Amino acid sequence: MHSEHSPDSKVSIEELCNTAIQKGFQEIAITDHFEFYAPGYPVGFFTPRYIEKDLADIEAAQKKFEGQLIIRKGIELGQPMVNPELAKSILSDFEFDYVIGSIHKIGTLTLSNVAYNAKNVEDICLNYFDTMYELADAGDFDCLGHIDIIRLYAAKQGTPVNMLEYEDQLIPILRRVIERGKGIEINTTGFRQEISTTLPNLDILKLYRSLGGQIVTIGSDAHCSADIGSGWSESTILAKQAGFDYVTLYEKRRPILIPVE
Repeated sequence: MHSEHSPDSKVSIEELCNTAIQKGFQEIAITDHFEFYAPGYPVGFFTPRYIEKDLADIEAAQKKFEGQLIIRKGIELGQPMVNPELAKSILSDFEFDYVIGSIHKIGTLTLSNVAYNAKNVEDICLNYFDTMYELADAGDFDCLGHIDIIRLYAAKQGTPVNMLEYEDQLIPILRRVIERGKGIEINTTGFRQEISTTLPNLDILKLYRSLGGQIVTIGSDAHCSADIGSGWSESTILAKQAGFDYVTLYEKRRPILIPVE
């Protein structure tokens, strides 16, 4: 979930924690965004100071809610391979429990701002998966986030995308994730939007499992309190249908397998 430290959320960490407790959660992870940009592109407020403030608020919440809620320190790194030195310094200078690696941009192209249509979507998908492979191959992360996010963005503009048409690109990504002992995220945000399913969907989860994938996390990708835990039950069912007996939590970047009930 994302707090007011992320540019796309306005909710405080304290409010996130209070709502999580009200909804019966025993453990959460705050995974605020940190975006990396191509050389020469303005970085905005994504600086080490930004992370310091975020982690300070998480630590304050850990003290306030001790005994009521376990609060993990997470971060979502957007295309970290475009500035590997900065990514390396962040992950060595700060201690996290859980690191998501995601792709939100290709070069200076912001994927959520693209005008998707039947003519351009194939090229965008191919470029996206090439970029995702770069991340899967050498990036420092625990799980890849919303690996078929193009499907969500395109659907918002009435352009359906069948990600299994890109198996030749997907399979090397998933195999590399497995080889490196990493995992993928089951992101529930799609349930709240046009595609009405998780990112990735059941077909890709089955493909990942058939290749030997074992590590999956479930994240609501909440940017407001109302979305905390949204789609959790449905996602555990999908995980079981895909052949997973466990979902994963992270503590100090070590995976902890939790049986799916």
